[in-house]
Amino acid sequence: MISHRKHHIVLYAFLILLFACSEDPPAEDIGVEKPDPIMGGPCVQDSDCPVGNVCQISVFSSRPFCTVECDFVSDICHVAAGQPNAGEYITGFRCIEMPPEFEGTLHRFCAPECDTVADCEKFGTGFDTCGEPNYKGLPTIGFDAGAFNVCSAPPISPEHPVDPVLCDWEEKIPGPSNVKGICKDFCNYLFTCQENPEGLTRDCCGWHCFLWTTPGGTVNDTRKASSICFINAFHGAQGTAKVCTAPLETCGDPLEFNSEFE
Repeated sequence: MISHRKHHIVLYAFLILLFACSEDPPAEDIGVEKPDPIMGGPCVQDSDCPVGNVCQISVFSSRPFCTVECDFVSDICHVAAGQPNAGEYITGFRCIEMPPEFEGTLHRFCAPECDTVADCEKFGTGFDTCGEPNYKGLPTIGFDAGAFNVCSAPPISPEHPVDPVLCDWEEKIPGPSNVKGICKDFCNYLFTCQENPEGLTRDCCGWHCFLWTTPGGTVNDTRKASSICFINAFHGAQGTAKVCTAPLETCGDPLEFNSEFE
């Protein structure tokens, strides 16, 4: 058992990919539009968010998400003065304020309100926790215990959080080493054969593979075996024309893993 999160981890809900080894044209070439950005949805920069939102990069969530600065702490989200749409109330979100030592784009921001983790899945941001807002186990500023719960995805190790953009997980996550090695090899296969999740670097692929393989902090043997199957088939077909097709023929396809990623 790894000393990860106490809360049950729900899988990151990302878009299903088209496989590059097929001859089908890319989605944008056949008129398939990407969904409109939503508040609470995943992002890398502000331009990935709805107008007036910013991309919140912080240890509140292992993956950045779109939000707004707010001014009524612990109340329904109310857009702060000086912001686009200032004065607007946004239902379904709560305003929370972090302490001064908190590192993030915003210290006071809106987070999705929830009753269960299932309420968080629609955002596709990897929110895996529905609980009272906190920072390193302490309530956020102005929060009254039991008032409400919000969606979040706190890092596995609050003292050594993984940067959600750099994905420097190999330096900050101690193990298990065998899973780390499997994920590196698995992502090497994905990138070599262009089956990798769109928009993720190799480091971020490895980090999300690690999270996918260790839900709740415990190694999922079925998922680990699935990755090993692809790795073995890929290595076994080196030097042949089937180096990228053999893994798909032997192991199915990496759809379950890829569907976790945008």
